[in-house]
Amino acid sequence: MNIHEYQGKNLFRDAGLPVLAGVHCTSVEQALSAYDKLNSKVVAVKSQIHAGGRGKGTLYNPVNGDEVMQGGVKIAFSREDVENYSTNILGNNLVTKQTGASGKIVNNLYIESGCAIEHEYYLAILVDREEKMPLIMASTEGGMDIEEVAESNPEAIHKVHVDVNSGVTVEQATNLAHSLGLEGNASNSFVEMLQGLFTLFVEKDCSMVEINPLVRTEDDTMILLDAKVGFDENALFRHPDIVELRDLSEEESTEISHPETLSVWGLAWPPILGNLLWSSVGIISIKAVGTLGASAVAAVGTGQRLVWVFQALLMAVMTGTTALVARAVGSKNMLEAAHVTRLAIGVSLALSIFTTLIIIVFAKTFISIFGLDPVAEELAITYLTISILFIPFMTFGMVIGASLRAAGDVKTPMYIGIFTNLIAIYLLLGLVNGQYGMPKLGIVGAALAMGISFTVGTIIQLYLWIANKLVVPLGTKGSFTKARFNQLIKVSYPAGIESIVFQFGMLSFFWIVAMYGTEEVAAYNIGVNILMLSFILGNGFSVAAATLSGQFLGASDPDAAYKSGYQSAGMTMLAMSLSGLLLAFFAEPIAWFFIKDEEVVKYAVIFVWIFALSQPFMALEFSLGSTLRGAGDTRSPLIITIIGLLLIRVPIAFLLFYLEMPVQWIFATLIIDYFAKGILLILRYRSKRWMKVLKPTG
Repeated sequence: MNIHEYQGKNLFRDAGLPVLAGVHCTSVEQALSAYDKLNSKVVAVKSQIHAGGRGKGTLYNPVNGDEVMQGGVKIAFSREDVENYSTNILGNNLVTKQTGASGKIVNNLYIESGCAIEHEYYLAILVDREEKMPLIMASTEGGMDIEEVAESNPEAIHKVHVDVNSGVTVEQATNLAHSLGLEGNASNSFVEMLQGLFTLFVEKDCSMVEINPLVRTEDDTMILLDAKVGFDENALFRHPDIVELRDLSEEESTEISHPETLSVWGLAWPPILGNLLWSSVGIISIKAVGTLGASAVAAVGTGQRLVWVFQALLMAVMTGTTALVARAVGSKNMLEAAHVTRLAIGVSLALSIFTTLIIIVFAKTFISIFGLDPVAEELAITYLTISILFIPFMTFGMVIGASLRAAGDVKTPMYIGIFTNLIAIYLLLGLVNGQYGMPKLGIVGAALAMGISFTVGTIIQLYLWIANKLVVPLGTKGSFTKARFNQLIKVSYPAGIESIVFQFGMLSFFWIVAMYGTEEVAAYNIGVNILMLSFILGNGFSVAAATLSGQFLGASDPDAAYKSGYQSAGMTMLAMSLSGLLLAFFAEPIAWFFIKDEEVVKYAVIFVWIFALSQPFMALEFSLGSTLRGAGDTRSPLIITIIGLLLIRVPIAFLLFYLEMPVQWIFATLIIDYFAKGILLILRYRSKRWMKVLKPTG
């Protein structure tokens, strides 16, 4: 495993080795701030990629292939130079002797203070496989490829084998210093530096440390001006701190960011586990609120559905983010993934603030549509008004989570989700009924518990993002371009309309159920929560389906994308069908757990059995629908949703209500809806036209 120069310099600095002051940057703004902070008139602006020969490389525009600048390492004599060089380096493709013609996109910079260089040397510590011991190589020909030195002037290369147990002796280091022509303070500085560097080499299980150049300054001090460090992958289990330094965007072999190494189950199980705890939050929420009566349960359910309606636009941006980030990662362009993420955050935050203001003003009007009893209506208004205040905080987490999952990192959102859900459970138990020394706030407590937990998650994600500790980097200047915005909107707006259509249809269906009475509404809400486990499985597999289709198409492998969709569909249908039937068998005792109301329990059990029968068809919507969306085909799911929900389920349900049929007949329209959508999704999927909707990004 290799790391960047700036990361190697940090290791050197921590070990007390002589390095110059420097700052890691991912944007032009950060580079300028670094220049100001370093307070050095002369600085080096260094591109950071896992390849040598950066200084002699050439930068090209990754879109049109035009040459941008010669040299990936530049000496800047002013703030203007720093801005110019940083702009030309970041986001462009650096081609060197070691990268090959394809080059590498530069996502990171290192701004380093200058120094008065007297002479440049070459120094490396390697593992000699034949001798089975470390080898130190040094030369007076610094700044040159060691291969060129070996060919043109082999006597200039000095070699010393070192026993790991004894380390570099003073005699060995001194002799090597004299071989390089170092005397006096320069020799002493070299000996101390070499012994420290070798200790680091052994302690960190390095496979290679190369310093090119090692420099002698005008005051005869030795400075490590470069840092190329590699580690033994078999020993990384001993160094979790080193593993955290891995930059997946620089990987050349098939790693986590490459679709070939990803699997349906590997991508699905972390969100399944995370959402399992989230479903527990929903269960505990209903249980806690259930102690307040059927009106409270109906109020929370109504308020939640209205929140989901206005989240529709935000979910649409998440869909666009998933498709574009997955394409970018599949084509190994992590900087484009960063640009898309930053843009999506900006767009979704603007939408969330607008949504919040709308609901605050019209909360009472929205709630009154459902015809709840006066007590339930007042409680629903309270729940909705408080919950909606936290939507801007939820937005950030939703977009970052979508971006990470699209990049193949499904574990980080899982860990954050587990932590925040535990907070939500604790607050729900405490604030609703006044436990653990907390005030009894009832409905208000339920809304605050969910909002606070989301806010905590947002703070964690924001910190990790700004600290550049996520697989998708922070990004650089230039994310908000017209072309990228148009592409995001092109993919997102059909998903937004679909979400709005879906929520409108669900609200219409909910309104029909609500006309039967409070008990039927409460039963419907409880039934949905009972089946949450099945939904969790579907959501987990939907993440896998969208990620795989997007990344495979980004990697120009449509056959693999098509195959992954079928795999996702098969696994989703099996999982959701079995879980749906299992939950149906235990529906009655579970319903009694939620609420002690015989009438509500009766209707809840009926709903669960009917919904369980629709699970195989619902699984197709989760899997094949997400495969299409991951590929950028968001219009087809929109059309299919309109047909199934608005043209089939809601009209039939309204007709049955008009004919005064029992509420279980209303519930049964779900089967017809999902069956129709499943058939249409299969037809669209088999056409393969969804693969050609979106052009590769970047």
